[in-house]
Amino acid sequence: RSRCGGGNRAPVSAEVWEDRYGAIAEDPVKGGGGVSEDEKSKRSADRIAISRCGTNQCKVVSRVRNTCQAIAYGEGLRFFGDGASEQLAANDAIAKCEQKGTKCELKYTGCSLPVRVK
Repeated sequence: RSRCGGGNRAPVSAEVWEDRYGAIAEDPVKGGGGVSEDEKSKRSADRIAISRCGTNQCKVVSRVRNTCQAIAYGEGLRFFGDGASEQLAANDAIAKCEQKGTKCELKYTGCSLPVRVK
């Protein structure tokens, strides 16, 4: 038998993480919008973003799981970005917008990051 202290150790518990979802909804006719963050399901994220948008014409135009997202607007166009942080998502959206050679304005950033439950 080994004298190295075998056998009586408690098993190492693995970390458990839950996904989180976010969505952006927009009304293509009236131009309104709504967002959701940190929802436990894609369905819930979509439903909340649409309800916050405020009209029956709203549609989900972007969604994320376990990451951040951003929207930049320039000359009537919208550009979506994503990344591991709000800053990275914003940089991505602005970079995509600036590729079109337009002046860009960041309108939204938000994160839906996984949550450790164990």
